[in-house]
Amino acid sequence: MDASTPYFSKAEHQSLHSRLSASDLPPSPHFRSIIERMNHLQFGLSRRLSMMGSDLQPSWERKLPVSTYSFASGGSIDGLAFAFSRPRAHAALIEKLMGRSANLAAAADPCRHPVLEVRLDADQFVVELIMSPLARWDQRNIAGKMRVERHREGFRSLLRSCPEDMIIGFWHGEALQDAFLTSRQILRGRFLEEWFGTFAAEHEWLRIGVWRTPEHPNLAQDRILTEVFGAAAALARIYQFFAWSSENDFHSFLGSGKKSANAPQATV
Repeated sequence: MDASTPYFSKAEHQSLHSRLSASDLPPSPHFRSIIERMNHLQFGLSRRLSMMGSDLQPSWERKLPVSTYSFASGGSIDGLAFAFSRPRAHAALIEKLMGRSANLAAAADPCRHPVLEVRLDADQFVVELIMSPLARWDQRNIAGKMRVERHREGFRSLLRSCPEDMIIGFWHGEALQDAFLTSRQILRGRFLEEWFGTFAAEHEWLRIGVWRTPEHPNLAQDRILTEVFGAAAALARIYQFFAWSSENDFHSFLGSGKKSANAPQATV
């Protein structure tokens, strides 16, 4: 196969309309081939994240790395996805802080934490960082941190190292919505302050990622690994910047009232 051939053909994308997750049907050779290539990407990305020192790990609640479940929709999709999240013990600790079970052996809920997801469906190939409203401990951390001017500048620096067409938005579901900005747009003027000034932590989804159509040249055989690894590395750095830890705690900057990101800022 020529290196410029798409890693997943347009016909393979479109075949995912047919609910390949049907449990009463054995997987066809065609479907198994798509899964094998997704598994290859998952394995390679897992190694790459480990090599760059990220604590993101293959999502621990799944029996198989690749499935039809997507964190973007919170359910089964006409497609395939795999995800990475923080270590389970760290997740359980944060859920304890959120008032949930203190039992580290209990199954923590990955929907309550940021996840890095790679998703293939009929229309798109997506690499994105997803934070649902249930990830309230991290969402509050983001809202607090983005009130500090020097940290907004830090986030701008991270965005400058991202693809210019990386998408940022607050919607729910696996389909791309109209209400989003690209990293290029949000770096203009005070778009960043105004955009995050509308973010309602604990009530909205936060999405940052790269969306590609089946025909995109970066999804060719000889480019897709570079595309996936590059986007995931950029998103892993954003995850580390935003995700709550005892060393990255900005809850106190949120205060008791709802202030906009344009309000007088701390200078720490």
